[in-house]
Amino acid sequence: MGVPEGFGATNELEFQEGRWYEKGNNQIVLGSDLWDKLKKTDGISFSEETGNSAPVLSARLRLYGEDGRPVDREVSFLLTGALKPTNTELDNLAFTDLETARQLSEKEFYDGLRLKVESSVQVPAVRQRVEALGLACSSAQDEIDSVNRIMNGVTLVLAFFSSISLLVGGIMVVNTMVVSVYERTREIGISKALGASGRDILRMFLAECVIIGALGGFLGNMLGILFSIIIDRIGKPLLVSRLGVGDMGHLTAISPGILVAGFLAALLVSVLSGLYPAWRAAKLEPVTALRQL
Repeated sequence: MGVPEGFGATNELEFQEGRWYEKGNNQIVLGSDLWDKLKKTDGISFSEETGNSAPVLSARLRLYGEDGRPVDREVSFLLTGALKPTNTELDNLAFTDLETARQLSEKEFYDGLRLKVESSVQVPAVRQRVEALGLACSSAQDEIDSVNRIMNGVTLVLAFFSSISLLVGGIMVVNTMVVSVYERTREIGISKALGASGRDILRMFLAECVIIGALGGFLGNMLGILFSIIIDRIGKPLLVSRLGVGDMGHLTAISPGILVAGFLAALLVSVLSGLYPAWRAAKLEPVTALRQL
Protein backbone atom coordinates (compact mmCIF):
# COMPACT_ATOMS: atom_id res chain seq x y z
CA MET A 1 0.00 0.00 0.00
CA GLY A 2 1.39 3.35 -1.00
CA VAL A 3 0.60 5.89 1.70
CA PRO A 4 1.21 9.63 2.04
CA GLU A 5 3.57 11.30 4.47
CA GLY A 6 2.13 11.43 7.97
CA PHE A 7 0.09 8.22 7.54
CA GLY A 8 1.75 6.62 10.56
CA ALA A 9 1.16 9.59 12.85
CA THR A 10 -2.45 10.03 11.71
CA ASN A 11 -3.26 6.39 12.43
CA GLU A 12 -1.19 6.36 15.64
CA LEU A 13 0.98 3.49 14.41
CA GLU A 14 3.80 2.33 16.70
CA PHE A 15 6.87 0.24 15.91
CA GLN A 16 7.93 -2.99 17.55
CA GLU A 17 11.17 -2.92 15.55
CA GLY A 18 12.90 -0.50 13.17
CA ARG A 19 11.61 2.84 11.93
CA TRP A 20 9.44 4.46 9.28
CA TYR A 21 10.67 4.30 5.67
CA GLU A 22 12.31 7.11 3.74
CA LYS A 23 11.04 8.15 0.35
CA GLY A 24 12.52 6.29 -2.57
CA ASN A 25 14.88 3.30 -2.65
CA ASN A 26 11.98 0.80 -2.41
CA GLN A 27 11.84 0.98 1.37
CA ILE A 28 8.89 -0.63 3.14
CA VAL A 29 7.35 -1.12 6.57
CA LEU A 30 5.42 -4.30 7.45
CA GLY A 31 2.26 -4.77 9.49
CA SER A 32 2.60 -6.98 12.56
CA ASP A 33 0.93 -10.12 11.12
CA LEU A 34 2.91 -9.98 7.90
CA TRP A 35 6.11 -9.42 9.88
CA ASP A 36 5.40 -12.41 12.14
CA LYS A 37 4.72 -14.65 9.14
CA LEU A 38 7.99 -13.69 7.44
CA LYS A 39 9.94 -14.20 10.65
CA LYS A 40 8.56 -17.71 11.02
CA THR A 41 8.76 -18.80 7.38
CA ASP A 42 11.92 -17.02 6.19
CA GLY A 43 13.71 -16.23 9.46
CA ILE A 44 13.87 -12.50 8.66
CA SER A 45 14.96 -10.31 11.58
CA PHE A 46 16.78 -7.15 12.59
CA SER A 47 19.68 -9.11 14.09
CA GLU A 48 22.64 -7.77 16.00
CA GLU A 49 24.90 -9.96 13.86
CA THR A 50 24.16 -7.72 10.89
CA GLY A 51 24.57 -4.59 12.97
CA ASN A 52 20.80 -4.10 13.15
CA SER A 53 20.87 -3.47 9.41
CA ALA A 54 17.58 -3.55 7.55
CA PRO A 55 16.81 -6.89 5.85
CA VAL A 56 16.33 -7.01 2.10
CA LEU A 57 13.13 -8.73 0.90
CA SER A 58 12.57 -10.13 -2.57
CA ALA A 59 9.01 -10.04 -3.81
CA ARG A 60 7.13 -10.88 -6.99
CA LEU A 61 4.64 -8.29 -8.19
CA ARG A 62 1.91 -9.39 -10.57
CA LEU A 63 0.68 -6.67 -12.89
CA TYR A 64 -1.91 -6.90 -15.64
CA GLY A 65 -1.45 -5.45 -19.08
CA GLU A 66 -4.08 -3.81 -21.25
CA ASP A 67 -4.92 -7.21 -22.73
CA GLY A 68 -5.57 -8.55 -19.22
CA ARG A 69 -2.60 -10.92 -19.22
CA PRO A 70 -0.53 -11.10 -16.01
CA VAL A 71 3.06 -9.88 -16.02
CA ASP A 72 5.32 -10.79 -13.07
CA ARG A 73 8.13 -8.54 -11.86
CA GLU A 74 10.85 -9.35 -9.34
CA VAL A 75 11.45 -6.46 -6.93
CA SER A 76 13.74 -6.06 -3.92
CA PHE A 77 12.63 -4.06 -0.90
CA LEU A 78 14.62 -2.67 1.98
CA LEU A 79 12.69 -3.46 5.16
CA THR A 80 13.06 -0.58 7.61
CA GLY A 81 10.54 -1.46 10.32
CA ALA A 82 7.70 -3.59 11.67
CA LEU A 83 4.58 -2.17 13.30
CA LYS A 84 2.91 -3.17 16.54
CA PRO A 85 -0.48 -4.93 16.23
CA THR A 86 -3.43 -2.67 15.52
CA ASN A 87 -6.08 -5.45 15.29
CA THR A 88 -7.17 -4.07 11.91
CA GLU A 89 -6.52 -4.93 8.25
CA LEU A 90 -3.33 -2.84 8.49
CA ASP A 91 -1.61 -5.73 10.27
CA ASN A 92 -1.54 -7.74 6.99
CA LEU A 93 -0.18 -4.97 4.76
CA ALA A 94 3.20 -3.62 3.69
CA PHE A 95 3.60 0.16 3.36
CA THR A 96 5.75 2.35 1.14
CA ASP A 97 5.57 5.93 -0.09
CA LEU A 98 3.06 6.92 -2.76
CA GLU A 99 5.56 7.63 -5.52
CA THR A 100 7.29 4.26 -5.14
CA ALA A 101 3.94 2.44 -5.18
CA ARG A 102 2.85 4.37 -8.29
CA GLN A 103 6.04 3.46 -10.15
CA LEU A 104 5.82 -0.20 -9.19
CA SER A 105 2.13 -0.54 -10.08
CA GLU A 106 2.39 1.62 -13.20
CA LYS A 107 -0.90 3.30 -12.25
CA GLU A 108 -1.92 6.90 -12.67
CA PHE A 109 -4.80 6.69 -10.23
CA TYR A 110 -5.47 5.78 -6.61
CA ASP A 111 -7.16 2.52 -5.69
CA GLY A 112 -8.85 4.12 -2.70
CA LEU A 113 -8.79 6.70 0.05
CA ARG A 114 -8.65 6.09 3.77
CA LEU A 115 -10.49 8.65 5.90
CA LYS A 116 -10.17 9.08 9.64
CA VAL A 117 -12.59 11.16 11.69
CA GLU A 118 -12.12 12.57 15.17
CA SER A 119 -15.03 10.60 16.66
CA SER A 120 -16.98 7.50 15.65
CA VAL A 121 -20.15 9.59 15.98
CA GLN A 122 -19.11 11.48 12.84
CA VAL A 123 -18.77 8.35 10.68
CA PRO A 124 -22.39 8.19 9.35
CA ALA A 125 -22.37 11.84 8.21
CA VAL A 126 -18.95 11.55 6.55
CA ARG A 127 -20.00 8.33 4.86
CA GLN A 128 -23.11 9.99 3.41
CA ARG A 129 -21.00 12.80 2.00
CA VAL A 130 -18.58 10.32 0.39
CA GLU A 131 -21.42 8.30 -1.16
CA ALA A 132 -22.99 11.55 -2.39
CA LEU A 133 -19.87 11.94 -4.57
CA GLY A 134 -20.72 8.66 -6.28
CA LEU A 135 -18.00 6.69 -4.47
CA ALA A 136 -18.33 3.36 -2.69
CA CYS A 137 -17.56 3.51 1.01
CA SER A 138 -17.07 1.00 3.79
CA SER A 139 -16.24 1.38 7.46
CA ALA A 140 -16.11 -0.48 10.74
CA GLN A 141 -19.82 0.33 11.00
CA ASP A 142 -20.43 -2.38 8.37
CA GLU A 143 -19.01 -4.98 10.72
CA ILE A 144 -20.99 -3.48 13.58
CA ASP A 145 -24.18 -3.74 11.50
CA SER A 146 -23.33 -7.35 10.76
CA VAL A 147 -22.89 -7.99 14.48
CA ASN A 148 -26.20 -6.20 15.12
CA ARG A 149 -27.98 -8.51 12.68
CA ILE A 150 -26.55 -11.50 14.51
CA MET A 151 -27.59 -9.97 17.82
CA ASN A 152 -31.13 -9.46 16.49
CA GLY A 153 -31.29 -13.19 15.81
CA VAL A 154 -29.92 -13.92 19.28
CA THR A 155 -32.52 -11.53 20.71
CA LEU A 156 -35.33 -13.46 18.99
CA VAL A 157 -34.02 -16.73 20.41
CA LEU A 158 -33.73 -15.18 23.89
CA ALA A 159 -37.24 -13.75 23.54
CA PHE A 160 -38.53 -17.24 22.75
CA PHE A 161 -36.89 -18.71 25.82
CA SER A 162 -38.04 -15.71 27.88
CA SER A 163 -41.63 -16.36 26.85
CA ILE A 164 -41.23 -19.96 27.98
CA SER A 165 -39.83 -18.68 31.26
CA LEU A 166 -42.86 -16.40 31.68
CA LEU A 167 -45.18 -19.33 30.98
CA VAL A 168 -43.38 -21.55 33.48
CA GLY A 169 -43.37 -18.71 36.01
CA GLY A 170 -47.12 -18.23 35.54
CA ILE A 171 -47.75 -21.95 36.03
CA MET A 172 -45.64 -21.88 39.19
CA VAL A 173 -47.70 -18.96 40.54
CA VAL A 174 -50.92 -20.85 39.76
CA ASN A 175 -49.57 -23.95 41.47
CA THR A 176 -48.39 -21.99 44.52
CA MET A 177 -51.69 -20.19 44.93
CA VAL A 178 -53.80 -23.34 44.41
CA VAL A 179 -51.78 -25.10 47.10
CA SER A 180 -52.20 -22.02 49.29
CA VAL A 181 -55.99 -22.13 48.84
CA TYR A 182 -56.03 -25.83 49.69
CA GLU A 183 -53.87 -25.41 52.79
CA ARG A 184 -55.88 -22.39 53.99
CA THR A 185 -59.34 -23.72 53.27
CA ARG A 186 -60.24 -23.76 56.97
CA GLU A 187 -58.86 -20.22 57.38
CA ILE A 188 -61.03 -19.08 54.44
CA GLY A 189 -64.08 -20.71 56.04
CA ILE A 190 -63.46 -18.95 59.37
CA SER A 191 -62.99 -15.63 57.58
CA LYS A 192 -66.28 -16.04 55.74
CA ALA A 193 -68.05 -17.15 58.94
CA LEU A 194 -66.86 -13.94 60.59
CA GLY A 195 -68.36 -11.86 57.81
CA ALA A 196 -65.71 -11.70 55.07
CA SER A 197 -67.26 -11.59 51.63
CA GLY A 198 -66.11 -13.42 48.52
CA ARG A 199 -64.71 -10.12 47.22
CA ASP A 200 -62.60 -9.76 50.40
CA ILE A 201 -61.15 -13.25 49.91
CA LEU A 202 -60.51 -12.45 46.25
CA ARG A 203 -58.65 -9.26 47.18
CA MET A 204 -56.58 -11.07 49.81
CA PHE A 205 -55.28 -13.68 47.35
CA LEU A 206 -54.75 -11.16 44.54
CA ALA A 207 -52.76 -9.00 46.98
CA GLU A 208 -50.48 -11.98 47.59
CA CYS A 209 -50.09 -12.38 43.83
CA VAL A 210 -49.16 -8.71 43.55
CA ILE A 211 -46.49 -9.15 46.23
CA ILE A 212 -45.07 -12.20 44.43
CA GLY A 213 -45.05 -10.31 41.10
CA ALA A 214 -43.46 -7.21 42.66
CA LEU A 215 -40.67 -9.26 44.21
CA GLY A 216 -40.11 -11.10 40.91
CA GLY A 217 -40.07 -7.86 38.92
CA PHE A 218 -37.64 -6.17 41.32
CA LEU A 219 -35.23 -9.13 41.40
CA GLY A 220 -35.50 -9.49 37.60
CA ASN A 221 -34.58 -5.84 37.10
CA MET A 222 -31.62 -6.13 39.48
CA LEU A 223 -30.31 -9.21 37.65
CA GLY A 224 -30.84 -7.46 34.29
CA ILE A 225 -28.81 -4.46 35.41
CA LEU A 226 -26.08 -6.75 36.75
CA PHE A 227 -25.80 -8.73 33.49
CA SER A 228 -25.85 -5.48 31.51
CA ILE A 229 -22.87 -4.18 33.48
CA ILE A 230 -21.00 -7.48 32.98
CA ILE A 231 -21.63 -7.40 29.21
CA ASP A 232 -20.42 -3.79 28.99
CA ARG A 233 -17.31 -4.46 31.09
CA ILE A 234 -16.29 -7.66 29.28
CA GLY A 235 -18.02 -7.66 25.89
CA LYS A 236 -17.38 -4.08 24.79
CA PRO A 237 -13.55 -4.12 25.09
CA LEU A 238 -13.48 -7.44 23.22
CA LEU A 239 -15.67 -6.12 20.41
CA VAL A 240 -13.71 -2.86 20.16
CA SER A 241 -10.41 -4.75 19.89
CA ARG A 242 -11.81 -7.07 17.23
CA LEU A 243 -13.29 -4.32 15.07
CA GLY A 244 -10.52 -1.81 15.68
CA VAL A 245 -12.90 1.07 16.36
CA GLY A 246 -12.94 3.82 18.95
CA ASP A 247 -15.38 4.34 21.75
CA MET A 248 -18.68 2.60 20.97
CA GLY A 249 -20.63 3.83 24.00
CA HIS A 250 -22.63 1.08 25.68
CA LEU A 251 -23.46 -2.31 24.18
CA THR A 252 -26.55 -2.63 26.36
CA ALA A 253 -29.25 -0.05 26.92
CA ILE A 254 -30.90 0.42 30.30
CA SER A 255 -33.65 2.99 30.59
CA PRO A 256 -36.41 3.68 33.13
CA GLY A 257 -38.94 2.64 30.49
CA ILE A 258 -37.37 -0.82 30.11
CA LEU A 259 -37.19 -1.33 33.87
CA VAL A 260 -40.81 -0.23 34.36
CA ALA A 261 -41.97 -2.48 31.50
CA GLY A 262 -40.19 -5.48 33.03
CA PHE A 263 -41.65 -4.77 36.45
CA LEU A 264 -45.19 -4.38 35.05
CA ALA A 265 -44.83 -7.57 33.00
CA ALA A 266 -43.94 -9.50 36.16
CA LEU A 267 -46.95 -8.01 37.98
CA LEU A 268 -49.30 -8.78 35.08
CA VAL A 269 -48.20 -12.40 34.75
CA SER A 270 -48.47 -12.92 38.50
CA VAL A 271 -51.96 -11.36 38.81
CA LEU A 272 -53.34 -13.18 35.74
CA SER A 273 -51.93 -16.45 37.03
CA GLY A 274 -53.52 -15.87 40.43
CA LEU A 275 -57.03 -15.08 39.15
CA TYR A 276 -58.22 -18.69 39.06
CA PRO A 277 -56.92 -19.66 42.54
CA ALA A 278 -58.33 -16.43 44.00
CA TRP A 279 -61.72 -17.01 42.33
CA ARG A 280 -61.74 -20.59 43.62
CA ALA A 281 -61.02 -19.38 47.16
CA ALA A 282 -63.75 -16.73 46.95
CA LYS A 283 -66.36 -19.31 45.88
CA LEU A 284 -65.78 -21.66 48.82
CA GLU A 285 -68.83 -22.19 51.04
CA PRO A 286 -68.11 -21.37 54.71
CA VAL A 287 -69.65 -24.57 56.09
CA THR A 288 -67.88 -26.77 53.56
CA ALA A 289 -64.58 -24.98 54.19
CA LEU A 290 -64.91 -25.42 58.01
CA ARG A 291 -65.48 -29.14 57.62
CA GLN A 292 -62.19 -29.63 55.73
CA LEU A 293 -58.96 -30.20 57.59
